[in-house]
Amino acid sequence: MFAVFDQLCAKNPVLLIGTDGPALTCEHLQMAATALREGNDAVFLPAEDGGYVLVGLRRAEARLFTGMPWGSADVMAETRRGLQQCLMARAGFALGCGGPEDIARLRSSGLMDEWFSDKV
Repeated sequence: MFAVFDQLCAKNPVLLIGTDGPALTCEHLQMAATALREGNDAVFLPAEDGGYVLVGLRRAEARLFTGMPWGSADVMAETRRGLQQCLMARAGFALGCGGPEDIARLRSSGLMDEWFSDKV
């Protein structure tokens, strides 16, 4: 992720979304973009599993991605610590979907009924 931000943030703030946030809406993207335009250095949409489904940065910071316990419930907490160390102003406001229990929750939410209708 750092390489993407390092390359793209040189010109503009960047939003990066994961594939594990099926409940992410256009409104979430608009809120995140607005937060960056209003001067926040970083914006994250936390996932219920302890990670995040969206990250937006005005500048690349390697320490936000280095030594991260990816896939664990501690990712967002460690990211917050990294943001404090980098002295980055952040905005946070998303459901993440990374395991079987998340799929069950997503099914019961009704958000993807059409997709699930042809899956048994």
